[in-house]
Amino acid sequence: MVSHDRELLNNCCERTLFLRDQTLYAFDLPFDQAAQALAEFDLQAAHARQAEEKEIKRLQVSARRLAHWGRTYDNEDLARKAKTMQQRVERLQQKKTTVSKGTGLELQVQTDRLRAKSLLTVENLEITTPDGELKLLEIDFQHIRPGDRIALLGRNGVGKSSTISRLVNGVGQTHGQVRFNPNVSLGYYDQELTQFESNLGRMDWLRNHSNVSEERIKQVLLGNGISYADFNHPVAKLSGGECARLMFMQFQLNEPNFLVLDEPTNHIDIQGREQLEHQLIECGATLLITSHDRRFYRTGR
Repeated sequence: MVSHDRELLNNCCERTLFLRDQTLYAFDLPFDQAAQALAEFDLQAAHARQAEEKEIKRLQVSARRLAHWGRTYDNEDLARKAKTMQQRVERLQQKKTTVSKGTGLELQVQTDRLRAKSLLTVENLEITTPDGELKLLEIDFQHIRPGDRIALLGRNGVGKSSTISRLVNGVGQTHGQVRFNPNVSLGYYDQELTQFESNLGRMDWLRNHSNVSEERIKQVLLGNGISYADFNHPVAKLSGGECARLMFMQFQLNEPNFLVLDEPTNHIDIQGREQLEHQLIECGATLLITSHDRRFYRTGR
């Protein structure tokens, strides 16, 4: 099977293959143990590469010194030794240990802290199907405070995304069924990525979805590995993972104090999920998350 669901892989598979850097890495282990083995392999490879680079540099210095002495003293033996040493350097260069480039996805999350007793209060809220004919659920009372990390779970079709939508549409309200603190700055991740149905380039999209300087947008794009040549690549042509990456760049720029994430890992690979988990825990954000990734929401408990 091919999957980004770490729990599924752990429970069902005894052998794990990682396709990375145009190479297949195979381990007769379930996912977690295989991932640890791969990490240890990478660490050993990095140490080996460091030692090889050090040896190559030492030989290059010696080869240049011998070549200089050979020319200065017209000594063929020294010149021959320098040439032999340089050939050894070239062989070592060709056989250097490969070090993984890692994931192509870099996720960074920056949030602001709101010092308040409450971010959101929900009372007597009824969630229905779009046509209003079928009641999906009722929320008698729910209070979200700064620093809370809440997972909204349920089967497909029970109203998770509809609930999220109702809450997001209530931003700015200070009365009624959905009451937000007026100082809430929301960061909303839509699992459908409808925000990216646009011909705007990355730069223009971020400009339209933030209130920061042009220079700051450029810094964030470059800091996330986006080259100048790709600044104007239309967002409608981006992959799901690239759209997710751009969404989190928006969060970097706006620094929201409340993140509402509707299935944020759908388009992100395993390394990206682990990186996102780390970022969300480190930033201490207030979170409301829907997810079918059990490992993702358990990690943030």
